[in-house]
Amino acid sequence: MEVEDELEALKATFTSELQWHTMKPTAIGGNGGYRLDFSHGSQTIMTLELNDEYPTSPPKVIIPGHLESLGLKEHVVGAIPADSEGSPILYCLIDAARQWVSDHPLSLQPHRPVVAKDNTNTQKVPICKYFLQGKCRFGEKCKNSHSSGSSASKRTTTADQASHSDKKSKQEASIKPRKLQTKENTETGDGEKKAPMRTSEEVISRVLWDPDLPSEEFKVGYLDRFLGIMEKPFSSFSWEDLATVGNNVLAVPKHRIQYFKYREEIVWDKRSQFDNVFGSRGGRLIQHIVAEQQEKKDDENLKSEVNQSRLESKLIDVDVEEEDIVTGSDSLSRVLIDRSRPTHFVCVRITDSNVQSKVSEIQGYITKYTPALADACLPIPALHVTLCMVRLENDQHVATAQKVMENVRSRFIHVLPRSSHLTITGVSNFHQRLVYAKVAPCPALDNFVFLLIEQFQEAGLSTPGNYKEYTAHMTLVKLSRPMQRDPHTSMITPAMYEPFTDMEIGSNRIEKMSLCSMTAPKQADGFYMRYCEVTNSLSGLPPHFLSALVKRVDSFSTSGVISEDEHDKLVTSIHAGSNGGKVKEFDSAVDEIISLGQEDTTCTALTESSKVPIVIALRGVPGSGKSFLTTHCSEYLTDSASVAICSADFYFMKGGDYKYSTKLLPMAHTYCLDLFLRALAEGKQLIVVDNTHSRKWEYEIYSYISSILGCRYHVLEIPCPSQKTLESYRSRNQHEIDEKTALNIFKRWEVDETTLLVPPSLAYPRMISNTSPVYSLVSLCSPDALDSSEALAQSTTLKAVYTAVFLTPESQWRLVSAVAPTHPRISADHVTLVFEPSKESCLDANIGSKVSLCVTGTADNGQVQVAAVELPRGLTCQNAVPHITVSAGENVPFKAANELLERQRPKPVYQNTELEGIIGIAVREKNVFDEPTECNSEPSAKALSEEEHY
Repeated sequence: MEVEDELEALKATFTSELQWHTMKPTAIGGNGGYRLDFSHGSQTIMTLELNDEYPTSPPKVIIPGHLESLGLKEHVVGAIPADSEGSPILYCLIDAARQWVSDHPLSLQPHRPVVAKDNTNTQKVPICKYFLQGKCRFGEKCKNSHSSGSSASKRTTTADQASHSDKKSKQEASIKPRKLQTKENTETGDGEKKAPMRTSEEVISRVLWDPDLPSEEFKVGYLDRFLGIMEKPFSSFSWEDLATVGNNVLAVPKHRIQYFKYREEIVWDKRSQFDNVFGSRGGRLIQHIVAEQQEKKDDENLKSEVNQSRLESKLIDVDVEEEDIVTGSDSLSRVLIDRSRPTHFVCVRITDSNVQSKVSEIQGYITKYTPALADACLPIPALHVTLCMVRLENDQHVATAQKVMENVRSRFIHVLPRSSHLTITGVSNFHQRLVYAKVAPCPALDNFVFLLIEQFQEAGLSTPGNYKEYTAHMTLVKLSRPMQRDPHTSMITPAMYEPFTDMEIGSNRIEKMSLCSMTAPKQADGFYMRYCEVTNSLSGLPPHFLSALVKRVDSFSTSGVISEDEHDKLVTSIHAGSNGGKVKEFDSAVDEIISLGQEDTTCTALTESSKVPIVIALRGVPGSGKSFLTTHCSEYLTDSASVAICSADFYFMKGGDYKYSTKLLPMAHTYCLDLFLRALAEGKQLIVVDNTHSRKWEYEIYSYISSILGCRYHVLEIPCPSQKTLESYRSRNQHEIDEKTALNIFKRWEVDETTLLVPPSLAYPRMISNTSPVYSLVSLCSPDALDSSEALAQSTTLKAVYTAVFLTPESQWRLVSAVAPTHPRISADHVTLVFEPSKESCLDANIGSKVSLCVTGTADNGQVQVAAVELPRGLTCQNAVPHITVSAGENVPFKAANELLERQRPKPVYQNTELEGIIGIAVREKNVFDEPTECNSEPSAKALSEEEHY
């Protein structure tokens, strides 16, 4: 009864609303069940067959063949919820079919029946007069009729055929095959002889001298006396007299030519007496074949982006002609059904008056040369440079595209700042049907285009027509399809714009980018219908950025850098630009703030003071330990209220669960930027941006904003030297990142020479350790070595623990890559030279000098692991075997490495691992640690700040 109730409810719902009928269930087979025919008008759209186990067993979906090929079945089946097993789903299926029908009205148009042509020859064939006299010697092969109403005629026909059969056989036997062939080929169906076939010499002359026939498209098949029939391009032959050509010239006698080809179609063939060049044997004319081939090629290029050349994909803005935009719903539906074509595009509008004036001059020159091309000129208000194309099939797709545009605003502002311009110079054409102005190469623009395409794809949108190599251009003249078929406007030659080939047209400022429709009518201002516009200004950032700017201006006023009047003017300009107001006034205020921060020494002192926020952007593959590094640093453990952690992962946290979605990634990064600006407005002292940041542009916006607001900015990277390390990182990731996603991040990783590396002791994949080293995140951002010898000489409270060669972070990672740690606690950062040196020896130790080392062997006793190294000449070490303690077990002091090397010789290594380091001193405050003998362990040195190591 539950199934019947569901069917009755469906019938009441859909029948009354859409006038669907045939919803009454009928029995199926002997097992029971129902059959539902869902119709639209008189056409059946979908049939659902339910057995007696429904809803436990899903219904069988039957779609007519032509609708299934259009994607109806895939759409209906895809609408079934993933967790719907055992639940009623008929409403979901029918509603999906109804929605598909409303989106595809043309798919339900009735097909026109194909009416076969009546080829019956209605012309009456005359009766043979010789047959009536009983003298016709052709018998059954006579061209005239032998039919007669009298029986006598029939008997005469039979007698005639019998009497002449022997004679006919003798005649046919006596006729040579060549004579028979000639007779058959030279007589028409009406008994008339055919016209003589035009010769190969006439075909050659036609191809050579007819300007409408492209000779490079023709091929010649000729008979070689040794190799048989050969085929060569028409242009490869010399068609002069054979007596005048040289030995190395390709020339053949005309009688050896067997056929001519236009592209891949034979148009003249001597072997079969076939002539489609002149039509001398009842064939077609070559000009018609050329026109059809060109039209077919043009249609293929216009309908399929896949079949277009790479150059066409870079130069043609859209694959929708002007007539498609204005003709009506049929053309629009055709565009929407073809999923290989874009429907919208993102562009930069050309608004510079000088550029518009030059374009008008170029178009005027072209139309003066050919007035019929006036309709092919792009209107001046519609001039633009296309960035990328996207396919948006419904309102939901448009809304998603708008969100993507808003999410890339910060990248748009930073990658292409307000000072960026499009430099336009020179004119060229594509395939003689599109004239465009060339835009000078701009790497920043190329990078942003690739970013924009990627963001559309990650949001689940299709981006047909975009390729890896982007070439910016501005379309000036474009031939429509009818113009391409018209002989007067079928092509645009370079002579039409020759004076402007290398002309400096001008430059246009990149003020905004727009999401436009290819199919909607143009707006009142003459430009395309815009669904979204993103201005190239920081005024579009969240309100927290305005608050941070005001605080920056307040600091200038407090320190006396600017007067109160200047302060009020700047604050007024900042507020004037909020919510898309006076953008130019806001941008001028930002430029003045940047200038004050760069030029004034007082502002520089403010930036270097301890009160200025410190911004640290972390980068590393998933599972590398970025979040752990942030939440276990001394700054966070001692005063978490002054530390702000900003991460895109927070956007995916729903009710304590992590629900990641690639489509929501752009929104997640926008949310992270908003958290960052809020932390600046709230005055947080340490702001950590914790994201993967696989490419530099992903975190450069934070550097840009930090420089405007006078913050100290650093980038800390946790390296991933190999895919083996990547898998170790991924295995400990809390968000269960799959292997494919992690590998894609690893492959697209961009090297940034300005980043600071986190040492392996804090990040390298290792076993669980009960003790975590004490470290300062800010100290990790101070890589410059400090000479502690002078401080040690002047201080009475500092004590030298040891002198050592401290490895650079790059060398530490190189070491652990060559000698993989085997124990939980990792050191791998220095070679001890002298333990507890005197102050005098410290002053003579060449502190700060750079040193190169080489790994010579390894040793491991199950408790501690070491790497023996070779020191450069002149550098002495207190230990018998200079070494680096790589790792140690729990509760095992690092000084146990000395005991290991006393009992065990290092095993030689044959891999050349070069390391670099700096000679420095590890110091400590007196009476802070235990006796010196207890300070030979690495944890004591680790407890010191980074500055104290050098």
